[in-house]
Amino acid sequence: MVFDASSKGKGHKSLNDCLTPGPPLNPRILDVLLRFREFEYAFCSDIQGAFLTIGIAEEDRDYLRFFWFPDNQDSKSYKILRMTRVPFGVTSSPFMLAATIKYHIRKYKQERSEAYEMLNSSLYVDLFYGANTVNEALDLSTSAVEILKDANMNLRKFKTNSEELRNLWYERGMIEGED
Repeated sequence: MVFDASSKGKGHKSLNDCLTPGPPLNPRILDVLLRFREFEYAFCSDIQGAFLTIGIAEEDRDYLRFFWFPDNQDSKSYKILRMTRVPFGVTSSPFMLAATIKYHIRKYKQERSEAYEMLNSSLYVDLFYGANTVNEALDLSTSAVEILKDANMNLRKFKTNSEELRNLWYERGMIEGED
């Protein structure tokens, strides 16, 4: 679901008009794509419901109120609800996601430096990366899953150009069999 936080009434500001996008923390897409092409064994995946994994502080939820019309036949029947998770479609959401990811992965900078560098430089909602050996690609992707799982984020939908890597993911339960 995408919320239109740019919607505004006549003479009023939208929610996005009142927010700042925050500093750019996401990797530049051109850098991600060029790095992705350097490797013999490429892989990609995404974070399931990335924005929805991030909670909104109780004191900030009133800024994300919206009308809910449960009965389409009665336009006067509505509820006022508040978002408890970061919505997709709000100017500051990409910054909040990137800042949250960086916060959670930084504790792995020393012990899993290669996986940390991969996540720090090539992850937004999707991860595009690779390695020069199948085993290295397996180690990196497995570490990424474990690191993000620690942040309650599910890295899933792995794809690769390597049948061998795909089979190893299947054996480890990282992907389901394909029809």
